[in-house]
Amino acid sequence: MTLKQFHYRALNKRQKDILIRFLRQVTAYSRQQFTHLIHQYLRTRVIHQRAPNKPTGFKQKYTATDIALLAKIDERYDTPSGESVHLKS
Repeated sequence: MTLKQFHYRALNKRQKDILIRFLRQVTAYSRQQFTHLIHQYLRTRVIHQRAPNKPTGFKQKYTATDIALLAKIDERYDTPSGESVHLKS
């Protein structure tokens, strides 16, 4: 579905509102996103959508050496931490 198919430029204000509400439900875009895309269409007659951002992932907080030291401390003082605690309960 495109704004061109619905002859968006020829619609009156009420018809545009109905069309935007319908498209919001179908596409799950927010009102602000639609406003931006409609202005882009009216300026350029084309809508360029950005590629979705990919998550960068989590940065590793501890190095391999840190993990080894924590494991030794857990073993020495018999105080398990992390995943081993969740497995026991």
